[in-house]
Amino acid sequence: MNPMISICIPAYNQADKLLKLLQSIDNQTYRDFEVIVTDDSTSNEVESLCKTGFQFPLFYFRNKTPKGSPDNWNSAISHAKGEWIKLIHHDDYFNSPNAFQCFVDEAEKSPQIDYFYCGTNILDSNNDEEFPYVVDSDHLDKIAAYPAYLFHKNLIGAPSTGFFKRSISLKYDKALIWLVDIEYYNRIIETNKIKNVQQRLITTVISEEQLTTGLKDNREVEIREFLYCYQKHIGKFDAINRKIMRHRLLDLFKTFHVDDLKDLKAIQFNAPIPAFAKLLLFGCRINKPLTYRIFYKLNHFNVF
Repeated sequence: MNPMISICIPAYNQADKLLKLLQSIDNQTYRDFEVIVTDDSTSNEVESLCKTGFQFPLFYFRNKTPKGSPDNWNSAISHAKGEWIKLIHHDDYFNSPNAFQCFVDEAEKSPQIDYFYCGTNILDSNNDEEFPYVVDSDHLDKIAAYPAYLFHKNLIGAPSTGFFKRSISLKYDKALIWLVDIEYYNRIIETNKIKNVQQRLITTVISEEQLTTGLKDNREVEIREFLYCYQKHIGKFDAINRKIMRHRLLDLFKTFHVDDLKDLKAIQFNAPIPAFAKLLLFGCRINKPLTYRIFYKLNHFNVF
């Protein structure tokens, strides 16, 4: 018989952090689950840990060649047999022994919901500071109506907050690193119903070792990935969401001083350039301050 929940853990080294996660899993009061670890590590430490024996079903898969993020996430999910999937990164952990039970209770109370996301405690391991994060209740309904806003601010949180039906069958886009979770959430919202669990059931860890930490404020990565997402999603959005996307493009171009087409070529953006971006950059050649004032006014939105 298949379990109710598959806990999917894409691992990469740091066996000590994985151990803390596995211990938080072993502490759970709800026991109808399996654990799947897909390993991208450069050593055998994670493999050795997974083979020491735990009081729950644990299935270990060593990738013959490293898949990287997010393909290793997809790999972990692909092995799942549970009705529900709980993806969690190896350096995050559950901060309540009732976390699994809370997710299952929410699923039973709201059978129409396909994707739940919970509140978190965010731990900055660089200075040992921890602070809570729960989505403002005023924003909950608006996220589903205006998913493009997630490109301005990630109101859902890290992938580790998610709890979703295996039947969704969506994969993370391997072309992305910085915006991979935001783009994924947009596709989830496009065809599925989402709901927030207000309890802080997960601790997500921020550290200098994380790939995304090194990408923050990276001009090339942020612009390249946003333009990719812009092209992928703009045609699916209604008028307000299109304004939100264009507004975000304005912010990025202004912040990172993208003033002409040469700048886009310099960041190796080889895909077709959106017509909106071309028009903006053409206007900047004539009068940059006036162009931005006009474009911001035309794409003003007020949804939050």
